[in-house]
Amino acid sequence: MRLHFIFIVLGICLVVGNMNQLAYAQQTTPLKQVKPDPRMVNTPGTDIYLLRVRPIKLFNWQREPVEGFAELLNNSNAAKTITVRAWITNELDSIAGVQERKISLPASTRQMVTFTWKAALVAPYGHAMGVEVRQDGKSIANGEDYFSNADNVWVVGIAGNHPVGSTADQVKDMAGIEAAVEVFRTKYTNTFEKFFWAPDDFANMTPTIMRWYSGQARYHEQLDRFKHMMAYGNKVGVLPTTYGKSIGSGSGARDVIREHPEFINGYGGVMSFSPDTEELAKWDQEDSNWQSTGWANYNINDPAVVQYGIDQLIGSTKMFGWAGVRFDGHFRAATGKQRVGDKYIDFTADMARIAAEPVTQRWWAECVPCLELLPDRAPGEIWSAMEEVFHLD
Repeated sequence: MRLHFIFIVLGICLVVGNMNQLAYAQQTTPLKQVKPDPRMVNTPGTDIYLLRVRPIKLFNWQREPVEGFAELLNNSNAAKTITVRAWITNELDSIAGVQERKISLPASTRQMVTFTWKAALVAPYGHAMGVEVRQDGKSIANGEDYFSNADNVWVVGIAGNHPVGSTADQVKDMAGIEAAVEVFRTKYTNTFEKFFWAPDDFANMTPTIMRWYSGQARYHEQLDRFKHMMAYGNKVGVLPTTYGKSIGSGSGARDVIREHPEFINGYGGVMSFSPDTEELAKWDQEDSNWQSTGWANYNINDPAVVQYGIDQLIGSTKMFGWAGVRFDGHFRAATGKQRVGDKYIDFTADMARIAAEPVTQRWWAECVPCLELLPDRAPGEIWSAMEEVFHLD
């Protein structure tokens, strides 16, 4: 009876052992499903695959260390020991910071091998992170991926528009935000501009409500998703930038003007804000998709107004992590007598003095040859005045 019991137990163990081996073998990936990045070069028949090489950030700030990883696959039923070499390629062929890691890869597993390089090893501009995999002293795989390095986003910026237009409507969750940014990452677009987003493009770039319609073009935004887009862009090196304007629009401009009527051109007379009042009345309703703009012309002659706009850009950068600002439109003060606060000041002499400055003269020397001057311009002027054919108050 005892022997019979022992044989039964041994039989069960053999069956379970065979089942475990079968399950283990099934963990290997069919070759058709092993899909390394096309830029990776793998030696057939080794069962070790370099799946991808990736710097963590596509755009890396010059003052920061560079981090990256190699993703490996052991597609066999036995553990493998390999050596992974990684380096940074500066310029076209200058190798720096070579590192080696001896790695034990368990059977049928994927593994990330991470590397970090000190900022001092990475020269400005374009680079590659290179990786070679060796087994038994032989090279069996290699690959590289690119990134840029600078202290100014505009130096090496490859710009896109924006991953998501209306963050409140065009994606369902944070994963959708990240996926949209990753599309830019795969195309090596290392910066994007989020435009048409602010409640007011000049005077309200620090929204405090969860959902709003932008002043320009009425894009529908949601604060938590909006912040996440910028944070994730900074995380993977697809840097977010915004725009700066001297004008505002929409219901955001209406609210600013109600609080600060002295900000607007024409204060004390005819204000330079002429939107459709019906549109403003339904601007913030969430049951419509129409787009519109009602421009508010802020008084750039007033230093207090200019400082208000500067403070909005600074606050917005702290709030969202902008890597840069593109100035959209002309930030020009008007000539003649203009209102500043509760006074009128004649800016004619100031404009003449600016025109006489060497830096202004150098700028005009560069720009004027690019212009086709019209014959009806006034003596001494570059621009021709247009006849006003209609006016709306």
